[in-house]
Amino acid sequence: ANFSPDCTLLFNGQPHLPVGAAGELPRYLLVLQRDVTETVHAAGAEAAGRMLAESVGGKGASFGYALLLHADGRVELTWVSRACRALTGYEPAEVLATGLTALVSEDDRGRFGERLLRLADADRVQDEYRLRTRAGDELWVDDFAMLSWASDDRGLSAVYGVIRDVSATRQPDGGTWHEAHY
Repeated sequence: ANFSPDCTLLFNGQPHLPVGAAGELPRYLLVLQRDVTETVHAAGAEAAGRMLAESVGGKGASFGYALLLHADGRVELTWVSRACRALTGYEPAEVLATGLTALVSEDDRGRFGERLLRLADADRVQDEYRLRTRAGDELWVDDFAMLSWASDDRGLSAVYGVIRDVSATRQPDGGTWHEAHY
């Protein structure tokens, strides 16, 4: 991983290709760089999704995301999968611009803020809260996030997560899926 000129995290693939005349030892090494950030984020979110699927009932719609946790306490949403459009009605660029907190129901924002703080000290965090869609609907979602890597020298940690609609699995008394099953 490197940083792009605008200081955003950039994952790149660097194939090294030896170059030389046929039958001779290579005289040059050609290094090609290509941005593989989208691929890396999608793979991280997919891994989180597999873990979430093992622990949550129902087959609700879901979308993945990537966060950077900074040593100073800032939480930066760096990637959201295109599937967020189907669940929330918002385009990924809109969610990146406003952050996930803007989608969280006002009644759950305090708990959501505490959750973000817990991410820095845990390998995995799983919570249920309510999201507001563009249409104004309120969905219960299960949010599973896992720490992917930490860089002590840069003071950064990367977190991948998946948010899944669990509205259909809510208990009649309003209890969460986890309260009913654990």
